[in-house]
Amino acid sequence: MIIKNESASKIHLGFTSQSGTTLEPGETTEVSDELSLNSSFVAAKDAGVISVVSYDDSDDSYVAQKELKDLVATTVDTSAPTIPVGPTRDIATLADGIALLDDSYFRNGVTFQVDSGIYPDSVSLSAKVPDKISIIGDNTRSLAGYHWKNGLNNYYWPPSYAGSGTISITNSGNEIIVTCGTTNPDFVSGGIVAGDKVITLNTAGATAEYELANAIDNRLILTTTAPSMTGDTGFFIAPNVQLGNLSISGPREINLEGVYFKDKRLSISYSDYVVYQNICTFSSTFNFYSFSYIKNLYGGRYTSAGKQSTTIGFCNNVYIWDSLFLDDGTTTFSDLKAEYIDRFLPEWIDIVAKAGPLGKVGVWAEYIGYILANYGCRVKNLAYPLFYQGVKNGYSWGDIVDTGQYGIWCAGATMYLDGPTVQNQSVEGIRADNKSLITVASPTLSGNASDYSPAVSGTEGNNDSIIVHP
Repeated sequence: MIIKNESASKIHLGFTSQSGTTLEPGETTEVSDELSLNSSFVAAKDAGVISVVSYDDSDDSYVAQKELKDLVATTVDTSAPTIPVGPTRDIATLADGIALLDDSYFRNGVTFQVDSGIYPDSVSLSAKVPDKISIIGDNTRSLAGYHWKNGLNNYYWPPSYAGSGTISITNSGNEIIVTCGTTNPDFVSGGIVAGDKVITLNTAGATAEYELANAIDNRLILTTTAPSMTGDTGFFIAPNVQLGNLSISGPREINLEGVYFKDKRLSISYSDYVVYQNICTFSSTFNFYSFSYIKNLYGGRYTSAGKQSTTIGFCNNVYIWDSLFLDDGTTTFSDLKAEYIDRFLPEWIDIVAKAGPLGKVGVWAEYIGYILANYGCRVKNLAYPLFYQGVKNGYSWGDIVDTGQYGIWCAGATMYLDGPTVQNQSVEGIRADNKSLITVASPTLSGNASDYSPAVSGTEGNNDSIIVHP
């Protein structure tokens, strides 16, 4: 039996009975009549014109017997393939990889392993999709996509070589130096190399992108003078996989890790289970992360043994720095929005908007069954840093909100806020509204026009709402 590539694109075929083969446009290959495709991939921009053919000796021509897409529907292997994506691969872009799913060859799941590079495509996946889809970027280097913030305690299952204990960041010449209370980072062992991008938040609250010339132990040597890193500062090392706008709707399971969105948006909806970790963004224009109609949003950092911990939360290491929202007058924008979700487990979310005119909402959690924020959220320079609406049962530890209008706003929610720091809010530090019950334990409040609304007295206010101390 002969297979002919009648498409305009190069294709690759994987078989169980013989080694795979790549066909140029118009090229043919002969295979066993008992053809069985394995869990490799069948790739072309238009799979419908790849045909199984026989050869007609009488007029020296190929006669189509069956389109390959029909054959695949009955013979494709049930295991989940891993498809490499990259500029030197048969599948050059993530958009080309997603296009392979149009005929649903991989019904039991597919993993796109994305090589280093910039992928500007705006990709939408919402039609026929596998039960599980994974988009894995720069996850082979433990510190790619991780961040360090001055004064925070780096003890919640950090990746290998990140260091542990309270973080201290200084600068000298071209160097950024990181020390931790227990063990210092080891950037070289963590896979950080020359050419990596270092995104900094400096002493003045400004963000910038630098290139790494070298890494030695706990020191990052930049190609130019390092910014001032004393005070409320931090940095992250961007993964070498930069994606464009990405929208995924429908797969039962989604795994997204080790990618970098610059000036781009991400939307995930209608899934039972989402793992989302080591995701970074650094934007001078617009960011929008939206998660909706999902049963379980969570993830897990990788322990030193390399096994995933599923006891801690979904938004591991999410950084949205330098965001500036463009408001068209009809839409309320937020950095990260989660709505209609059974379980929302954020951790180490760090959002710093541009100073000046306040943006909109930092973290917007709406109609959530259960929230557990083990290490809280840090949000600065936003009108509504944290907005919890319709939360049935929420617990957050260590939230830090600074320089906004309403620090933590709870509407129709039951929340336990453990040790929040809320400061410099021009209207109210913590607000309960629309039949909310808010318990605030060991808060640090300063510089707010009003710390609480209603007052912490057990007296109802703002439409039958109450704020109490435990």
